[in-house]
Amino acid sequence: MSNPQQLLNTPIDGLGKDCSGNIYFTTTREMPERKDGQVVVILNTQHIEVGALKVPGIHIVTNIAFGGLDRKTLFVTGLSEPLDGNKRRQCGNETCLNAGIYTTKLNVNGFPF
Repeated sequence: MSNPQQLLNTPIDGLGKDCSGNIYFTTTREMPERKDGQVVVILNTQHIEVGALKVPGIHIVTNIAFGGLDRKTLFVTGLSEPLDGNKRRQCGNETCLNAGIYTTKLNVNGFPF
């Protein structure tokens, strides 16, 4: 790359794009209920944040992908790890869910490739 430009200063793991050109990425962000909240942030084509999707009960949001027959299903992988031995991490006031794949329907198609 020549002349790279930094858009954000945040840890990013998963990355995806919809057919409107919006970029989806997983990151950590402080939220009222958690200092280490995990979200999927959405940037428009001008790289302005237009939304954030919370995945309740997940400690770490790791990746995203569009799928389903109409490509309007967003799949999010997440995991929870023990903090100390067998003690589960807390997601707000609740114990975090186990690792897994979670879905939500969106009103836009994901990029097919």
